[in-house]
Amino acid sequence: MPAYGRCMTDPREGVRVVRAHPWSSLPAWTGLLLLATILAVVPLPQGLTPRADAAAVLSVSQDIPGETLIGGETPVVVTFENTGDQPAYNLAFSVRVPVGVTLSSADQPPSRTVVETDGAGTPTGTVYLWENVVDIAAGSVFHFRYALQHEVGTGSGQWQVNDTIEAPVDAYFSTAEATVPTFPDPGTADPVEVDPPTGAGIVAAPSAAGATTLVPVLLTKAEPSPEGELLRGVHDHQTVYTLTLETGTQGGVEIGLVEDWIPAGLEFLGCDVDNSAGEEYPGSGPLTQGNVLPSAECPAPVTVETVDSGLPAGLAPGVYTHVVWDVGDTLGASATAQISYVAGIPQRKNTMTWPGATPGTGGAQAANLDNNTGALTTQVGDGEVYVNQAQIDTTFGGQASVVTDTESVQAVDVSEQKYVDTPTIAQGGISTWTIQLQTSE
Repeated sequence: MPAYGRCMTDPREGVRVVRAHPWSSLPAWTGLLLLATILAVVPLPQGLTPRADAAAVLSVSQDIPGETLIGGETPVVVTFENTGDQPAYNLAFSVRVPVGVTLSSADQPPSRTVVETDGAGTPTGTVYLWENVVDIAAGSVFHFRYALQHEVGTGSGQWQVNDTIEAPVDAYFSTAEATVPTFPDPGTADPVEVDPPTGAGIVAAPSAAGATTLVPVLLTKAEPSPEGELLRGVHDHQTVYTLTLETGTQGGVEIGLVEDWIPAGLEFLGCDVDNSAGEEYPGSGPLTQGNVLPSAECPAPVTVETVDSGLPAGLAPGVYTHVVWDVGDTLGASATAQISYVAGIPQRKNTMTWPGATPGTGGAQAANLDNNTGALTTQVGDGEVYVNQAQIDTTFGGQASVVTDTESVQAVDVSEQKYVDTPTIAQGGISTWTIQLQTSE
């Protein structure tokens, strides 16, 4: 019961008394309200009797990035949601981190910090404790933000690329407003885990796992279509995919191959080329009438091949265009590099079958509709979702690491977007709204 509860010992009886509300600090007229409230209490009709199973139900989850730059900070958001029909009082929770990882920031400082040790007194981790944080009403959500920092190195308690940091959260609440979950004082071995908050009315919520893997570079794959909806049309509705590589405080990251797997419903158009033997349909014209990117932004790949095997983990089986760039460069600290290319949705999907000899993999299969004899890409229902995946081969501190990211678009024949000409609308003001409808090629 944050900010209200107070515990004291009655000197006459030697009894520990919990005073949930210091009424003496309230105005005198409050007594009239209390009296009126007491006089108004009557038995509830039978139909309004509280259910015997009424209770608070607290779910806990963590939003933690799957990857953290080596030497960088890991931001975390913990969400506490009361899905029950009674309040969850006096939230208390803990975050446990391994040696070499510390709390760098939080919405509020922890109530206490416990260093866990083994039988020999060697530290095994740290537990940050927050007590009596908030009451969560039925149907309400509470968010708490914190961040972690790790120590980089090869020694004991230090962290390297490919290491995974785990930071689970344990939470407790009370079913009684005057009962506060309190973690026991540190003991000799794992006091928090062995003796969690106990007492009448104390409930333990399910633990929330949280983990992040340390990487030397972050890879972000992006595509600008509104709401992720890309209109069909490899001529009229071309789009640009961008791969962004970003380092943190640690430099000397060697970048090797950058690879991309583009699903059969998307055509890799490269930078400004058309290798097709003819038009996609009579009058369509060549593929080189859309986006044109500068060569500095759109480097030539060393490999463009159509594949249906050797796919990376996580990709659904199928036909893909496999594109490879050999970067062969070293990125310094706080550096950014980008690779862009043009793509679009053709009338039909790519297949493994070519009408004649299979073109070479040095680039002749890029922007080539000769093998687009598969299923139609026509929108059915909401439209098919195409997921492509990129990855980077890196080396940092002598350790190899592969970093991945995915991007999705939905193939549609009709798209609708709604826009307004002002981000805020004042009372009495006028705003102009625009509904934009577009159709596929």
